[in-house]
This record gives sequence, structure tokens and C-alpha cells, in this order.
Amino acid sequence: MYKKHFGLKDKPFNLTPDPAYLYLSGSCNNALEHFSSLISGKNRLVVFTGAIGSGKTVLLRSFVKKVSAETELIHFNYAGDDRSQFLQVALHAFGAGEVDSAAADLGCLRDEFKKLLAGKIREDGCLVCVIDEAQNLGKSALDEAWRMLDVEIDDRRPVRMLLAGLPKLQERVKSLKRKDSADNGIVSYHLELLSGNEVAEYIRHRLSVAGFQGASVFSDDGVKDIARVSEGTPRLINIICDSALLNAYFMEERSVTPEILKEVFQDLFYKSGLMDRSISSSSIELLSSGIKSAKNVVADPADLHALRQGDGGIVTKAYYREVTTGSDTETAEPERPDQVAGTSEKTGVQLLDRIIDFADSLTGLGVSRDAAMDAFRDYVGADKPGERSIELDSDDLPLSVLLLEKNARMKMHLENKFHEVGFNPIVLTSSGDLFEVLNSADPLEIQVLVADAGYFIEDGKNNNFEGWDELKRIRADYAYLPLLITSVMPLTTVRANFIQVGIPFLLHKPDLGRMDLSMVRREFGRFFQELYGSVIGIHSMFNAFYRRVSGV
Repeated sequence: MYKKHFGLKDKPFNLTPDPAYLYLSGSCNNALEHFSSLISGKNRLVVFTGAIGSGKTVLLRSFVKKVSAETELIHFNYAGDDRSQFLQVALHAFGAGEVDSAAADLGCLRDEFKKLLAGKIREDGCLVCVIDEAQNLGKSALDEAWRMLDVEIDDRRPVRMLLAGLPKLQERVKSLKRKDSADNGIVSYHLELLSGNEVAEYIRHRLSVAGFQGASVFSDDGVKDIARVSEGTPRLINIICDSALLNAYFMEERSVTPEILKEVFQDLFYKSGLMDRSISSSSIELLSSGIKSAKNVVADPADLHALRQGDGGIVTKAYYREVTTGSDTETAEPERPDQVAGTSEKTGVQLLDRIIDFADSLTGLGVSRDAAMDAFRDYVGADKPGERSIELDSDDLPLSVLLLEKNARMKMHLENKFHEVGFNPIVLTSSGDLFEVLNSADPLEIQVLVADAGYFIEDGKNNNFEGWDELKRIRADYAYLPLLITSVMPLTTVRANFIQVGIPFLLHKPDLGRMDLSMVRREFGRFFQELYGSVIGIHSMFNAFYRRVSGV
């Protein structure tokens, strides 16, 4: 929403990891040098770690994109402790096709990997194996990854490996190091957070890439405050800056004023999900001073210390904020814990995430600022418990089945079969269609998404970055949405990818493109019976929960 206001071609502080916005700090440059040492043969294993939000993912993606086609590279995730499953995922990422776990024991899988390696690696070439989120590897799986390094082809070891993950990965790898590996090309590198000067350069860099021209949006003092509060964590810097730009847009300011920044700090740091780690004393001092001096704000600075006492950051603050809509100005007060829902005639102004969600839903619709703010007040007010009466024609909540299927033949069969059993499925052509449907759905309607795994991963590998980011957005913004992932690939191949983001519902479906007509009806019938039973089971659970909490 604020792009045109600030003359930007893109949102500069988007949370989606985008190599185009990569800022090469000193620590990032050192990390890339370590990555390159794998290709040159200087090192055989690099253990790369960093804190949550430090920029590991965007750095890995940048490296993967720049690797020459002459170098074989596979990039995948695996969360588990099964040697066979780990090897199947690696083989599939390497292009081995479908591997039946029931027909291949551990020895066969190892032989298959060695055979594939010998056939693909050129003379003096190597295979770079990048395993992201490697802290999720169990001890046996990690040991199997280590064994891959020892595979010999023509009296040499061509496998190189990059294990990336959270800091605890370093200790786990140390526990597996063998006596003969101390000086055998195995190094560790930890990605450092940004320094104060680097924070300033990071903000300027992202604004520049997004097309910003003119005087700085953030003052020097404001950047210092951002550096202090974020402690140099790129993801947190992005959240703060994006929220500040949005607030400035709503207030029709061309720059982020100190008052805007202080209000952003208050809103963000009273949210539960943003501060899973403790806040430094200097940051608390900054936030406390901001609360004391911010206009129209009443809050207790001691509440900030509660964030450090393990309450998850769930703190309710009472404050007044002016919301200007056209010529009218009204002061709104959110509900306090002791306030009965629905008794206040004033609109409850919620925290900044509510504004962001609402603003995103209006993007591209050409809604005027006055109309948007009027709708926003209605949107917040309607969300209060007790203000909406629930009336249904039956005891069951309505159900919609959303279909996101790549194969045209499968899509046709699914649509026809759902019609036969009394459903009118919504057939989607992209994840963009999905978000549009979810944003306009009736709050009391149950949606079940039946999605082809191919929209999120490619050939069992987690290298479809755009699709994987969209899946994470679904899980973050629509956590209530049940997902049934279908795949023609063996479930052991794709299970690790989806379970790590909290999706346990996986169904194997027939590859109709490889079947003659005599087989389609039988194989599709078996698959649909399982799918239909899963949809009905999910609907029943939602209905049971609804009846329990509503007393229907």
C-alpha cells in the first residue's frame, strides 16, 4: 500500500528471502567464501549456522543460484532419523526418480547413490550437497550424511557437503566427528548479526534496491534506535522498518518520525510472537523512554520487563490513539482485560498486525484512504466476541473443498467426483487464487485445501523457493486451514519436507498420465475414497468442536 507513497517499485523490507535484496555484510562475505571452498576442493564439509532471522536462508539461496552448471548440486531438507528415508530424499533430489523403500534396503540405497554419483560426476568434478535446517537431522541421519562424504569414485571422494541450521547444529556435528577428520577439510562458520554501522547500510541498501530516491526515510537517530532494538537481526529490522513505513503512510508522513518509530516499537514488542528471546537492557531502556514520551499513550514501562519473565510477551496495554478519517477524528481505546466484550461504543484499535493484514487485503483494489479506514474500523469492531449472532440452517458448519491441482486429468476427475458426492469444489489455478478465496470467505465456513505437492516443491526437493514461501505464508496467515497434500511421488520422499512445516496429512495419488483407461477408474477410485474420508473426518472434527464451544 505504501509503495506509491514513497516512490518504491517493491516492498523493501519483505520477509520473503529474496537474493536480489541480499546485503553482503562482512560476515556474509566470509560465509560465501566458505561455501565456495567446497567447489574449489579446499574443504569437504562446511557447517554453517546462524540465529533465527539472521539471514541464513537468503544467503544459501544466493549461493545455490550462482553455482555453475558444471558443478552438480542438490539442495534439500530432511527432518527425521531414518537412514533409508534420508537416502531416498537425497537420491530423489539427485534425480534418481522414484525409489520404493519396501524394495530397497539400506545397502541397495547406498549402492544406488554411488552408482548415480559415478554416472553424473565429471572427471575432477564434485557433488555439492546442501542440506538446509540440518539441526532437524537425527543422529542416525546425520551419521548417514557423514558417510556420503566418504564415498569413493576412482580413488577420490567427490562429495562436498554444506550443512546449514541453528547454532545447536555445531555441537551435534562435533559429537560425530571421527578421529581421522580433524584436519580433513571440515570447517564451521557462524553467521554474525549486523553491527550498528551495518544496520544503517542494510536499510539504505534495501531501500535502494526497491527504487527509493531522495532524502532518507529514516533519520540517523532512528536507524540507531532500530539497530539497538533489533540487536542487528535482519528479520527483526525488516519487521520494524516495514511497520514504520506503513504507519508513516497512514499518517501521511513522507518520513518516519521519532513518534512513529516509538509507536512501532510499542506495538511490536507487545506482541507474543516477536520476542521469543530476551530483550537487552538497553533495548528495554529505549522502549521505556519511548512509552513515557509518546503522545496519547498510557502504559506501564514495567510491563516490558514481563516480556523477559516467560509470559510469552502476551501483554495487554491500554492506550489511546487518534485515527484520522477524512474530516472526522475520533479517539479509540482498546478493550482492557477487565472490560466486558461488546460494552464499549468506541472502536477498538488493535495492534499493528491487524492494520497490516487489512491493508494487504486491499492491495491493488484502488480503495481510497478514507474508505479504507472506515472499513478498517468496521473490520476491527466486527471481530469482537459477542457482537455477531450465529445462525445456521443446520447443526453443521458449511464446508468448501478447495482444489489446487496441477495435472489437468486429475483435476477433471476430482471435480467430477466431488460433484457426484454432493460437493461443489472451488477449482483454483494458482496460490494467488487461493489467497483471494480465503480472504473473502465466510468466517463460519470450513475450508479444506486439497493441494498438489508440485505447487510447493519440485520433484521431491525443496528447491521451489517461491512455492515453499507460499506454503509458509499459508501456514502462518491461515493456520486454521486444514491441508491435504497429494503427491504421485512416494510419501517417504516428500514427507520430511511437509512435516517440518506442520503438515501431517499426505495422500499418495495415482499418476493418471501414465495409466491406460482400464486402470484409471480402479486406481482413482481407491485414492478418492481415502481423500473423501479425510475431508469428511476433518469436517466432523470441526463440527464437534463448534458444538462444544457454542452449545449448539
